[in-house]
Amino acid sequence: MADEYQNEHTRAERFEKRRRTTKMLNYMLILAGILILLLAMLFFFSGEDEAENADSEEGMELNESSDGESNETGSSDQEEDNENTDEGNEDQTSDEDQSTDEQEQSDEEETEESSEEDSGEYSSFGENIEVEQSNEENVIKVIKGNWDAYPTNQNEPHSIDLNKGSQDRQELEEASAMAINGDSENITYWWFGSDGRPNYVEATIENQTDGEIYRVHLEWIENKGWQPQLVKVLEENDQKHRFE
Repeated sequence: MADEYQNEHTRAERFEKRRRTTKMLNYMLILAGILILLLAMLFFFSGEDEAENADSEEGMELNESSDGESNETGSSDQEEDNENTDEGNEDQTSDEDQSTDEQEQSDEEETEESSEEDSGEYSSFGENIEVEQSNEENVIKVIKGNWDAYPTNQNEPHSIDLNKGSQDRQELEEASAMAINGDSENITYWWFGSDGRPNYVEATIENQTDGEIYRVHLEWIENKGWQPQLVKVLEENDQKHRFE
């Protein structure tokens, strides 16, 4: 009887031990399954993140490449525009320079033609007549020539005498008339005055034949007389006020 109880008790212990072992194995299998599932999920989501990061990096590279190409294209276009602008500016500058040169040449030709015409107009004044336009106030033209001195009857040492009727004044009138190839009887002698230099006199005269007003610059040449140096064609009589 005691042996049967003992055997029964031993079988019960073995069964209980086997049941506990089985239960423990089941727990371990469940934990292993959960662990595998967690690992699979972790791997899956990690793969998606890497793919997203790869796509993002590729997108950034594409954007950078596109921006670089765009910048290069824009820079190339800008350089081309700048080159075209520079070429246009060079062409415009060249055209302006050419136009300026042509204008200057045209002005020079017109000045030469005008000078030749004026020289022809005043050729009767004497030999080697040169006519220049003037920027001086009230002076239209300046006439230069190679005049002789008007023969004098005066002795040295010479002293200027501008009084009307004096020998010096008479010779000045004749020398002034000679400078414009005029007749002293048809000339009004408005004013004789010193130009601030010794032995130099300015004569303001009017040719009644053509109504022109002249200022004749004369120099006393020792033992020879008064010699015209140049003649200025005046715009108006600036000495007339002295007699009004």
